[in-house]
Amino acid sequence: MIFSIIVPIYNVEKYLRCCVDSVLAENFADYEMILVDDGSPDGCGKICDEYTGKYPHIKVIHQENGGLSDARNAGIRAAKGDYLIFLDSDDYWADTNRSKNAGGGILFDLQQLADKKVDLILHPSSFNYRDIPKGADFSDNDFVRHFETLVEGRYYIANAWTKIVRREIIIKNNLFFPKGYIHEDFPYSLQLARFIKTFAFYDNPFYQYRVLGNSISHNVKYKNFSDVLTHLDRGVDFLVENKNSPIYGGLQKFVFDNIGYLRSILVRLYFSKNIILIYRKYFSFKEKCRKIFGAKTMHPIFIGKTAFIIGLPILRLLVPPMLYPAIKAVYQKFFSE
Repeated sequence: MIFSIIVPIYNVEKYLRCCVDSVLAENFADYEMILVDDGSPDGCGKICDEYTGKYPHIKVIHQENGGLSDARNAGIRAAKGDYLIFLDSDDYWADTNRSKNAGGGILFDLQQLADKKVDLILHPSSFNYRDIPKGADFSDNDFVRHFETLVEGRYYIANAWTKIVRREIIIKNNLFFPKGYIHEDFPYSLQLARFIKTFAFYDNPFYQYRVLGNSISHNVKYKNFSDVLTHLDRGVDFLVENKNSPIYGGLQKFVFDNIGYLRSILVRLYFSKNIILIYRKYFSFKEKCRKIFGAKTMHPIFIGKTAFIIGLPILRLLVPPMLYPAIKAVYQKFFSE
């Protein structure tokens, strides 16, 4: 079997059929789909059972709620395919580029790349699609050589669903998602890069990322900040430990890009009751990075302490507390990723 498509499921009854049906629309047989019902309180479990009753290549795992990482890990352990594909249950596939594959479909195209026995297949989504720069040539499949370019061009980003990975690499190197954390894709993708030697790029933004108002990325809370900070702090330690790696330049850019994401979370928590604690942790982490990488390198990445200290009291003085939720809602609508 070539592909195992892992779908973690929780409270997405409205979107689940669209997700599963988008894969079933593929004219391809050599794959399995693993639906992981992570203790969903709605009708998702029943929908999963309906699909497994109709399609022998669809399997379902019912488990107590353990979070996205735990659901993905359960799918990884149950998978039999040579390559693992992650598909979030509120997203779906849509082949926007059929002219390139002459009607063969997404999985047919991916099979042709998998036949090259590469470790990793990268693909964009509708959310982050960018044209490959003129002159860029990935035909040698050399991941080490091209990694820094892939990070700079945002072809290698944190999101797990942009990567189709050889299952053997995940199992052999124990590359499971950290349980109990959100934003778990960053440590997974950071660790994964060390073990990839060859890759292919599938230039078809078939993955349709659905932006929901109740998603983790939109409802920013203290845990978002705390978990991202934990991942990044460990990421900095990882850089120190791997300073002699042949892909160190790309690893550093990858970590620094995600430090920028931490900054966006901080801004969105400006009116949080935990802002003082957040402030202390943020600038403690900034000082750690400054000592390791130098003040000049880190200056463009972090928010300045002076701006933060001056800006917060002014905002609190000028803006009534009753308006904080409205300001946050406007920010999230227009400036959320």
